[in-house]
Amino acid sequence: MSFIENLNHEVCRSLWDMAAEDEGMKAPASRRPNLIWPLYRDSKKGNGNHPRISEQEARFAMAIILSNDHSRHFSVETPTRETYQFKGEKPISAQTDLTIFRADGNGLERDINVEFKSHLPVQGSVDKDIEKLLREPYGGNWFHVLKNTNRGTLPALFKKMRAAAAAAAEVGPGPAELPIHFCFCCVGKRWACFRSVSKTDLVYPGSDVFDPEGIEQGKWTIWQPE
Repeated sequence: MSFIENLNHEVCRSLWDMAAEDEGMKAPASRRPNLIWPLYRDSKKGNGNHPRISEQEARFAMAIILSNDHSRHFSVETPTRETYQFKGEKPISAQTDLTIFRADGNGLERDINVEFKSHLPVQGSVDKDIEKLLREPYGGNWFHVLKNTNRGTLPALFKKMRAAAAAAAEVGPGPAELPIHFCFCCVGKRWACFRSVSKTDLVYPGSDVFDPEGIEQGKWTIWQPE
């Protein structure tokens, strides 16, 4: 595996192995992270506490893994190099959830910007993060956490991703040859899919990157717990 593919895989493994707050000390010793899923009260269902699963746990899991890799550095909520006009009248710097740096001579260079998402976000939220990944002059990584999935989950999500990529293409992507890595990790059913594409591949007319049939056609790498 490449560095970034292995990193995404390790984050998935961490999420699959995490204990929930109510498991406490009963969590098996084989659990990798000491990060846990916190509980929230589900007032809609009225049947007690449930693990709160969000993109925040994925971000912290990735930070923990990167902290143990002394060949890499990272920052969080990194100001973007480009300016964006998501609202208001004046373009301003935005923020990237997490940025991975690589050594370059005696200094560090931004290498990969990572955006985290969970469940089925609103279209505007997807649009903003896809635009940032495309326009910034670095590689990108989209890591998406899903609590559970059914036959309609990925088609609905991929529809939003296609719309976001089409909108960002009109603004203009950054360096076309740079890669963007996508990982969708289902915590409940314990599976994930991963795919790397170039920025050009993502935005050209007729792109099949977010065709749900691509998973069945083997265009995505599938992971499950060993």
